Amino acid sequence: MTEPLTRARRRVDSILCRRWHLDRVLGGGDTSVVYAGSARGRRKRLAAIRVLHPEFSADDVIRARFFREGYMSNQVPHPATVRTIAHGQAEDGSAFLVMDLVPGETLRERLTQGPLPLTVALSIADQLLDVLVSAHAHGIAHRGLAPHHLILEPSGRLRVLDFGGARLRDVTAGSGRVGSFSGPIGYAPPEQVRGYAAPDDPRCDLHAVGAILYHLLCGRRVHEAVTSSEQIARTISAPPPSIGDAAPHLPPAVVAVVDTALRYLPEERWPDAPTMQQALRQAITELSHVDAPSPTLLPRRRPSSPPPATSQREGDPTENTFLRTNGSTEHPAPSERPRAMPWLSTLLSPERALRPRRGFVELAFGAEPGGKD
Repeated sequence: MTEPLTRARRRVDSILCRRWHLDRVLGGGDTSVVYAGSARGRRKRLAAIRVLHPEFSADDVIRARFFREGYMSNQVPHPATVRTIAHGQAEDGSAFLVMDLVPGETLRERLTQGPLPLTVALSIADQLLDVLVSAHAHGIAHRGLAPHHLILEPSGRLRVLDFGGARLRDVTAGSGRVGSFSGPIGYAPPEQVRGYAAPDDPRCDLHAVGAILYHLLCGRRVHEAVTSSEQIARTISAPPPSIGDAAPHLPPAVVAVVDTALRYLPEERWPDAPTMQQALRQAITELSHVDAPSPTLLPRRRPSSPPPATSQREGDPTENTFLRTNGSTEHPAPSERPRAMPWLSTLLSPERALRPRRGFVELAFGAEPGGKD
């Protein structure tokens, strides 16, 4: 990995097809390197530019697959997917894709700060399942879901990267056949690690959602391991531990959602994304009822003396009037607010809980981590 990144850094400040300027390296993986870039011209459009490694760009089959899979996210009719907006082949023959550059941080970066609050983690899982409901309905499975493929925008909105990336890694690894493995270590289910999962089996994605939610709530992966080989071995041979054992404070409904997603046998997991999302939302609803504070009545105190009279002229704004006026501007009456889903009204403000520490994502689209996320 060192050699491709060294080669990638030498490419910074170059221009692809007389249009796309490579500003800096965001990161890299086994198949490609991603740059933060911009379009030349009057309108300087920021973009993430993914450049296929030269040895793969020279292969006609891999290059064609790179372009085809790069546009797969555009086939998912959901605003949380990151779109590919252009493609091309540089003067030296390197194939590249141009995607929207998303502000925020990846979940992998967010997890360096420790586990997430329960309500925030559940909101992230619900947003991810919402994308999968749409993708699976169109016959598209991600097959590579992991924290480094998920971005949290400053507003708390989740964005999903790299639809189609797992298929490209199948081809570049010479796989795509039974018995071969290409997927996120620590998040892929046993059958995918063994290489026996159907290419578009949605239950692989649902297992990944459970594993990601486990990581968000516990601060570690389902199977703790030092190396990737050990991680793979434990995924194949050891039944997943209950998240209730690692986090006994979690509500039973949340434990059931995660544990069912992580079942060793595919037929014992959630059958589809809508069913899992329904169970998750039911858990969130139950949590909101449990956490709802009960009103506390305090005895009224009688004032020892009447309040002093004010000599305010009619029409002059008092301090209370000022606060009330400003409050109505920033916090409209309930009838004027957009109606949110009932279960979501209890979630804490994502702006406060998910404040990114970086301006843009500092990780490659589709970068494959080594042993840790």
